[in-house]
Amino acid sequence: MLRVPVVLVAGVLALSSCSSGDPAAEPRTGSSASTPVVAPLDVAWHAAFAGTPFDEVDDSRGDALWSGDGDVSIVTSAVTTYDAGTGERRSVVDLPGKVCAISREVNADGVGAVALGRGCRTVVAVDTRAGKIVGRWETGSQVYLQDVSVGDRVVVAADASNGAYRFDLRSGRPLPRLGPGSAASDGVLVVVASGPTSHQDFEVYDQDSGRLVRKVAGGVNTDVFDIVDDRPLLVAAHTNDVGNHVMDLSGREAVPSGREIDVSYPNLGGYEVLDGTLFLQYGGAPVVDAWDGDRARLAPYAVLHASEAVVGTHDGRLVTVETSGDPLTGGGTVVRAVDPDDPEEPIVLGAAGVDTAALLLSTTTAEVVGDVLVTPVDDELVALTLPDDGVPQSDLDAAAGLGDGDYTPADAADLCPGLRPATLEAVGIRAGRGGYRADCALLDVDTDAFLSTAAFASTADGDLDPVDVAEHTFANTVKASGTNNLPPLAPLPGLGDQAAWGDGKQNGTGLLVRVGNVTVIVQGTRLALARGTSMKEALRAIGEDLVAELDRRQAARLR
Repeated sequence: MLRVPVVLVAGVLALSSCSSGDPAAEPRTGSSASTPVVAPLDVAWHAAFAGTPFDEVDDSRGDALWSGDGDVSIVTSAVTTYDAGTGERRSVVDLPGKVCAISREVNADGVGAVALGRGCRTVVAVDTRAGKIVGRWETGSQVYLQDVSVGDRVVVAADASNGAYRFDLRSGRPLPRLGPGSAASDGVLVVVASGPTSHQDFEVYDQDSGRLVRKVAGGVNTDVFDIVDDRPLLVAAHTNDVGNHVMDLSGREAVPSGREIDVSYPNLGGYEVLDGTLFLQYGGAPVVDAWDGDRARLAPYAVLHASEAVVGTHDGRLVTVETSGDPLTGGGTVVRAVDPDDPEEPIVLGAAGVDTAALLLSTTTAEVVGDVLVTPVDDELVALTLPDDGVPQSDLDAAAGLGDGDYTPADAADLCPGLRPATLEAVGIRAGRGGYRADCALLDVDTDAFLSTAAFASTADGDLDPVDVAEHTFANTVKASGTNNLPPLAPLPGLGDQAAWGDGKQNGTGLLVRVGNVTVIVQGTRLALARGTSMKEALRAIGEDLVAELDRRQAARLR
């Protein structure tokens, strides 16, 4: 599944002296752009479908695709199923209402669940192999739906406050509801956050039998909104103490793990299990963590490019997709493979064509099925063949004009973990409160102080080398400050190669730093300065920490 992260920096930086967009999107005049370095992926098959693919910003409500046992289905106003190897259409099932959620997957028998209608009151089960609806139920009340899922015998509609509605696939009868409380399901388990808001527990049930498996202590104002994995049991949840986090429910108490999750959608990006290890990408961020079984926690694994997302696995590697306008990739979408043992050197498998790229930008829907990457393009489902090998990312970086001393896009992503606790406390943000949010947007819930950081690594543009492009980016952004969500900026000598800062009533606080070919931007609101600290010096300390982290990341890559 693909959930394209939001790139915060794009709306603020004036990225080129001749363009208001990404300089990589402008045609290069140099010889390196005469032919794409990365070849387009071969189209294995394409097949027509009717209607508009289901798309929901709430990632727990599924995307438009199901796959299983050699089939792939797309959900529009109907469920259309194809042979994943040939594209031959196998069945079309019309749905009796507007789709508001679908199960993430079909069960072992090829049955998927769809919630329909106003208020998501109707739930149907669709047998993709037989090509028919095999169950239809009404919840009886409007549902604030978290998800729908289908197990071997039971369909669940999980609600944000009323618990989990259950329906028997074989008899068609409604089953006792689990709850009340916020609920999430995945076809195997149902987790309900129950009890008074002063202290709530996570109740874990077997989805098919409804049997209570165990209770796990939660906290104040506990909510659960997604099940990430069953072994160990990891859920995306919220408590007042730690905010939104992945919680480990393996023991007697819920233990937060990994980075804090953004409160907006998507909460999580892709999560895949490869060779028994869970890899999880946070929503709205290029950060990927992996489950460390020895230490029983999510640990940092890799930082992707800013608009790159995990979509599946193939040939023992994670598959990612990055939207790009770079002529070196044919102006399309880059498809990469990341070796779990060498995440610093991904392999570029190929590029999707312009039409596919445009659709990936708008629908955020793609899935790896066997040896193909499947995505809807206009009114067709297109399968792109995934090769076993490709071009090392370092070769593509070199073709984009990045030299040994330049920073890569991955170097520049996710710099906020380099911010020291004392640096954050000087502007009213207490470190360690839920950890660093995965999207580097940091909020202290008590002081209401907010700080976001982002960075952009420039590549060559015509006769301009990457540093030249970054210099133009810096100059144009400073010139536009006051009108681009930044306050008017003044020079700040002695920080990076160039720096500017500002503190205004309308556009908050801003800092811009250039280091080589990287432009770093910091935006803050309601920052609460420590006694004796000036805003100028507080921003300087923030900039110094981010520059140090950038250098650390580059040094680690070059080792």
